[in-house]
Amino acid sequence: EYHKDLCADSFLGLDERRFLLRQVNGVVLFVTSRVKDVGHWMTMTVGHHAGSREKSLQVTSEQQVLSKQLYRVVNEWQLQKEQGKTLVRRIMRDFMQMEDDIPDLPASLTEAADEENRKIIKAFER
Repeated sequence: EYHKDLCADSFLGLDERRFLLRQVNGVVLFVTSRVKDVGHWMTMTVGHHAGSREKSLQVTSEQQVLSKQLYRVVNEWQLQKEQGKTLVRRIMRDFMQMEDDIPDLPASLTEAADEENRKIIKAFER
Protein backbone atom coordinates (compact mmCIF):
# COMPACT_ATOMS: atom_id res chain seq x y z
CA GLU A 1 0.00 0.00 0.00
CA TYR A 2 2.94 2.36 0.44
CA HIS A 3 4.52 1.92 -2.99
CA LYS A 4 3.70 4.73 -5.41
CA ASP A 5 4.44 2.83 -8.65
CA LEU A 6 1.94 0.01 -8.15
CA CYS A 7 -1.54 -0.48 -9.54
CA ALA A 8 -4.30 -3.02 -8.97
CA ASP A 9 -2.73 -5.73 -11.18
CA SER A 10 0.92 -5.15 -10.21
CA PHE A 11 1.29 -8.03 -7.74
CA LEU A 12 1.81 -11.55 -9.09
CA GLY A 13 2.51 -14.21 -6.47
CA LEU A 14 4.69 -17.07 -7.68
CA ASP A 15 4.60 -19.00 -4.38
CA GLU A 16 4.59 -18.18 -0.66
CA ARG A 17 8.17 -16.81 -0.77
CA ARG A 18 8.45 -15.30 -4.26
CA PHE A 19 6.50 -12.65 -6.14
CA LEU A 20 6.69 -10.12 -8.96
CA LEU A 21 5.82 -6.44 -8.60
CA ARG A 22 5.10 -5.05 -12.06
CA GLN A 23 5.32 -1.30 -11.75
CA VAL A 24 3.58 1.37 -13.81
CA ASN A 25 7.00 2.86 -14.67
CA GLY A 26 7.96 -0.31 -16.61
CA VAL A 27 10.22 -1.81 -13.93
CA VAL A 28 9.50 -5.33 -12.71
CA LEU A 29 10.76 -6.43 -9.29
CA PHE A 30 11.31 -10.11 -8.52
CA VAL A 31 11.29 -10.45 -4.73
CA THR A 32 12.22 -13.50 -2.70
CA SER A 33 11.94 -13.63 1.08
CA ARG A 34 13.40 -15.87 3.77
CA VAL A 35 12.63 -15.91 7.47
CA LYS A 36 15.78 -16.17 9.57
CA ASP A 37 14.14 -16.06 13.02
CA VAL A 38 11.07 -14.62 14.72
CA GLY A 39 10.97 -10.94 13.74
CA HIS A 40 13.99 -11.29 11.44
CA TRP A 41 13.76 -11.85 7.69
CA MET A 42 15.56 -11.07 4.46
CA THR A 43 14.41 -10.15 0.99
CA MET A 44 16.39 -10.17 -2.22
CA THR A 45 15.03 -7.93 -4.95
CA VAL A 46 16.08 -8.17 -8.58
CA GLY A 47 14.95 -5.34 -10.85
CA HIS A 48 14.25 -5.67 -14.57
CA HIS A 49 13.43 -2.82 -16.96
CA ALA A 50 10.57 -4.00 -19.19
CA GLY A 51 10.13 -0.56 -20.74
CA SER A 52 6.48 0.32 -20.17
CA ARG A 53 3.54 -0.56 -17.95
CA GLU A 54 2.07 -2.73 -20.69
CA LYS A 55 5.33 -4.65 -21.16
CA SER A 56 5.81 -5.01 -17.41
CA LEU A 57 2.42 -6.74 -17.14
CA GLN A 58 3.63 -9.29 -19.72
CA VAL A 59 6.36 -10.40 -17.31
CA THR A 60 5.00 -13.46 -15.51
CA SER A 61 8.07 -15.47 -14.47
CA GLU A 62 11.28 -15.02 -12.53
CA GLN A 63 13.23 -16.22 -15.59
CA GLN A 64 12.08 -13.17 -17.55
CA VAL A 65 13.48 -10.89 -14.83
CA LEU A 66 16.69 -12.86 -14.28
CA SER A 67 17.47 -13.03 -18.02
CA LYS A 68 18.13 -9.27 -18.13
CA GLN A 69 18.74 -7.87 -14.67
CA LEU A 70 18.86 -4.16 -14.01
CA TYR A 71 20.00 -4.47 -10.38
CA ARG A 72 19.99 -6.67 -7.30
CA VAL A 73 19.81 -5.71 -3.62
CA VAL A 74 19.30 -7.51 -0.30
CA ASN A 75 17.19 -6.03 2.51
CA GLU A 76 17.49 -7.43 6.00
CA TRP A 77 14.63 -6.60 8.38
CA GLN A 78 14.36 -6.96 12.16
CA LEU A 79 11.42 -6.12 14.40
CA GLN A 80 12.09 -6.02 18.15
CA LYS A 81 10.01 -4.92 21.11
CA GLU A 82 12.09 -2.83 23.51
CA GLN A 83 10.72 -0.97 26.53
CA GLY A 84 7.20 -0.86 25.11
CA LYS A 85 8.37 0.38 21.71
CA THR A 86 8.90 -1.44 18.44
CA LEU A 87 12.34 -1.14 16.87
CA VAL A 88 12.38 -1.61 13.10
CA ARG A 89 15.84 -2.17 11.67
CA ARG A 90 16.41 -2.28 7.92
CA ILE A 91 19.77 -2.92 6.35
CA MET A 92 20.21 -2.62 2.58
CA ARG A 93 23.29 -4.46 1.34
CA ASP A 94 24.96 -6.19 -1.58
CA PHE A 95 23.63 -3.72 -4.15
CA MET A 96 24.81 -4.45 -7.69
CA GLN A 97 23.77 -2.59 -10.83
CA MET A 98 23.97 -4.73 -13.97
CA GLU A 99 22.95 -2.16 -16.59
CA ASP A 100 23.86 1.50 -16.93
CA ASP A 101 20.51 2.52 -18.47
CA ILE A 102 19.69 4.52 -15.35
CA PRO A 103 22.84 6.34 -14.15
CA ASP A 104 21.24 7.69 -10.94
CA LEU A 105 19.71 4.32 -9.99
CA PRO A 106 21.52 3.99 -6.61
CA ALA A 107 20.31 7.44 -5.56
CA SER A 108 16.76 6.69 -6.76
CA LEU A 109 16.65 3.41 -4.82
CA THR A 110 17.95 5.13 -1.70
CA GLU A 111 15.28 7.83 -1.99
CA ALA A 112 12.58 5.20 -2.50
CA ALA A 113 13.80 3.25 0.56
CA ASP A 114 13.82 6.45 2.63
CA GLU A 115 10.23 7.17 1.58
CA GLU A 116 9.18 3.61 2.45
CA ASN A 117 10.89 3.98 5.84
CA ARG A 118 9.01 7.22 6.56
CA LYS A 119 5.70 5.55 5.74
CA ILE A 120 6.53 2.55 7.94
CA ILE A 121 7.36 4.92 10.81
CA LYS A 122 4.01 6.69 10.33
CA ALA A 123 2.20 3.33 10.38
CA PHE A 124 3.82 2.39 13.70
CA GLU A 125 2.97 5.82 15.18
CA ARG A 126 -0.78 5.17 14.79
